[in-house]
Amino acid sequence: MKKSVLAPQGVHPPVGAYSHGFKVEGKRVLFLAGQVGIDPSGNLVSPGDVAAQLEQTLENIRLLLAEGGADFSNVVKFTTFLRNYEDAPRFMEARRELFPRYFPDGVYPPNSLVIVKSLVREDLLIEIEAIAVTD
Repeated sequence: MKKSVLAPQGVHPPVGAYSHGFKVEGKRVLFLAGQVGIDPSGNLVSPGDVAAQLEQTLENIRLLLAEGGADFSNVVKFTTFLRNYEDAPRFMEARRELFPRYFPDGVYPPNSLVIVKSLVREDLLIEIEAIAVTD
């Protein structure tokens, strides 16, 4: 897959760990349903802790990508849903800490961060959808 970052002059720098856009050339597209901080046993990790839920969410995404023959370098779009506006600063801090593990080249995919009134379960604080492209 060939991927290039879109960063035209006249558009402000990203205000977090994301890119404004990618131009992508590939043959296979993976669409991942919204992933949450539920571990392999079906238990929510660390209720009330958005950072811990983010870490488990990213691990779930990693496993799904691998099953589809991809990894984080193939991710071309995230949509992140946060349940509480108050969690945004801690989420952004945790993302800055965790993303280098998943994106060692420092090129982060475009991400839309949406604050929502609720997720499917009251104890879920974060949900992330992903799109990936491979050759």
